[in-house]
Amino acid sequence: MPTPRRGRGERAPGPASRVPGRTLLAFTRDPLSFLTQLAQRHGDVAAFRAGFRDVYLLSHPEFVHKVLVAEPDDFPSDQGLGMAKVLLGEGLLTMSGEKYRRHRLLIQPSFQRDRVEAYAEVMVRHAMAREGRWQDGAEVDLGREMASIALAIVAEALLGVRVSEEQIAEVTESLDDAMATLTMARIPVHRVLARLPIPSSLKLHRARGRIDSVVHGIISSRRTARPGDDLLSQLLRGQEKDGSVGMPGTELRDEVTTLLLTGHETVATALTWMFYLLGRYRDEEARLHDELDLVLGGRPPELADLEKLPCVERALLESMRLYPPAWTVARGVARPFMARGYRVPSGSVVLLSQWVMHRHPAWFVDPLRFDPGRWSPPRRGEIPRLAYFPFGAGPRVCIGETFAWNEAVLVAATLARRWRFELVQDSEVDPVARLTLRPSRRIPVITRLRTGP
Repeated sequence: MPTPRRGRGERAPGPASRVPGRTLLAFTRDPLSFLTQLAQRHGDVAAFRAGFRDVYLLSHPEFVHKVLVAEPDDFPSDQGLGMAKVLLGEGLLTMSGEKYRRHRLLIQPSFQRDRVEAYAEVMVRHAMAREGRWQDGAEVDLGREMASIALAIVAEALLGVRVSEEQIAEVTESLDDAMATLTMARIPVHRVLARLPIPSSLKLHRARGRIDSVVHGIISSRRTARPGDDLLSQLLRGQEKDGSVGMPGTELRDEVTTLLLTGHETVATALTWMFYLLGRYRDEEARLHDELDLVLGGRPPELADLEKLPCVERALLESMRLYPPAWTVARGVARPFMARGYRVPSGSVVLLSQWVMHRHPAWFVDPLRFDPGRWSPPRRGEIPRLAYFPFGAGPRVCIGETFAWNEAVLVAATLARRWRFELVQDSEVDPVARLTLRPSRRIPVITRLRTGP
């Protein structure tokens, strides 16, 4: 196949099909394989047709910097999150422009370093409460256990409430149902489908209704309880003092839902993949356990211990490289630009895929291997900046990055200091691309009580 001339700004290379919709169907069915093959066959700039728009996959750190850091105003949030809006509403994840900036300013104080550090006790306490229910030799669902811990932490730390086991089950089961339907977001007519009484749309709306009942209960309980210093109390006080500064009821519902769902889903997913990988790589698990025995001596971790646990940190970094909870970032193109000589027109969409970038052989040696040691100095310095971006980058970087990172390390250390997880099925688990990168099936594990120090 001849190399296309690029001097005049030709269209970027990509798959060609005489059958309308075949490329979009391939992307919708298996976006991870589709994007991986697209980058492998066509390079750092590749394009495909999705309905009425061209989509450009950009797979180089320089493009991550351009789109997310250097020129974010030229790349607004893409409307591909339309189906997610049915579930989340207009929260930080799905909004853009001035409304996004206003909401971020209101929420930002609760994620400042001193506030995040104060949440450490809540994180460890909920992890200990969950592990206190386990029995040596019993089987549990790894993903469901991690989700229960993360949901309880977000609810208390950010929303000021203690959620019941029934509420946890309601949210996690509803989110499971919703996630299974969000593949519709890749179909150009997803807004129409969301309004039709078809099974997938009905399932999504039922999931939203169940989650809404929990969210409205949380908001109602904070309105009548003693005011606290949690994020939800601050937002409610803002409403009372000045309606133009605070959030109207619908906006408040949307932000609480976004915080509750995405705030626990990403951490729970990261922890699930990490413990799954440690279950398959016993030498790495043993190294992590030796570190915990030496540093903690059996006691629960504290915030001051974070910098003393490099093995835990590296295992998390590596698991989020191989299985990034956020597997792609989509942005609209407001102003046309040139990418390696190819013209990217306004009105198109650019994708920056953590899944593709984190497994790219140009940036990571032996990229499919679980190797936490690649994050140790000096090897870490060999990784180009923004070849790894699990939380995004730039002005729209995940607002809860520090919160999520502290939570993941503290929960992992709390659980692993006393327990190891033995995989019931040692076969490989495939990821599926939903709103986050979830395991394709439940991961049953046997909880084994360690005989540490």
